[in-house]
Amino acid sequence: MRKIFTIVLSLLLFPLQALPQFVLCGRADVGPALYRIQVLEEEEVVQQLDMYGLRADGTFLFIKDSGFAVKPTISAARGDGDFLSYGAGIGYYIPFCGDHCYLVPVIGLNWTDLTTILDELDIEFPIVTTLRDVGEEFLSNSRYVGFELMCQVCESFWTTFIYQYAWANSKTFLTDPFFPEGKSVIDGATQGSNFALAFDYYFKDNWSVNLAVGFNSSLDEGRSGIRGYGAKLSIGYSFK
Repeated sequence: MRKIFTIVLSLLLFPLQALPQFVLCGRADVGPALYRIQVLEEEEVVQQLDMYGLRADGTFLFIKDSGFAVKPTISAARGDGDFLSYGAGIGYYIPFCGDHCYLVPVIGLNWTDLTTILDELDIEFPIVTTLRDVGEEFLSNSRYVGFELMCQVCESFWTTFIYQYAWANSKTFLTDPFFPEGKSVIDGATQGSNFALAFDYYFKDNWSVNLAVGFNSSLDEGRSGIRGYGAKLSIGYSFK
C-alpha cells in the first residue's frame, strides 16, 4: 500500500517538477531626467518643449538559468508641457566574450501622453487663420524592435548601446472655440529610430550610478512628426 501511495504521489508531482524554477532577479534604477521635444512640419521645427522630471527603468528575470527578461520603463516630466510615457519590452540575453558582453534582442510597446499650449496655430478655413493659445494633447502608442549591446569595460564599469525602430499610431486633440464642439482630432502614423547610450559605475556590489543620453525621431511620409532628446542621471540597484 505504501509503495502504491509513493507511486501515485510521484505521478502527481511530476508536472510540478517539470515546470521551470521561478526566481526574481534583475536591476532597477530611478533618477532625474531632462527632455527636449521638437515638433516638426516638413522637417522644420515649429515648436520646442523643454521639460524635466523622473525616469525609472527595470530589468526583471523570472526563470532560473534563462536569458528571458521583462524590461519596463516609465517617464514623467513637466515644463513647457506635461509628459508621460510608459511601456515594457521582452528581451533575451545572449552572453559572449566570457560573459563580459551581452547582446539583447528586444521587442516591446510604449504609450505616450503629451499636453501643451500652442502659442500660434495657422489653419486654412477657407483662408489662412491664426489661432492663439490652442490646447494640444498628443496620444500615441508604438511597437518597437531593437537590441541592446552591453559590455563590461572594467570590473566596476559597464557601457550599453541601445537601438530601436518604432512604428507609432497617434491622435492629436486640439482645443479652441474656433473648432466645432471646441475640439479637433487629427490621426497620424509615424515611424523612426531611437538611440541611447548608457554608462553604469558600480560603487558597491549591488549599487550603481547611471548616466544615459538618448535621441529619437518619429516622422510620417511628409517628414512631419516629433524629434526628441533626453538625458538621465540615476541610482540603480541589482538584486539576485
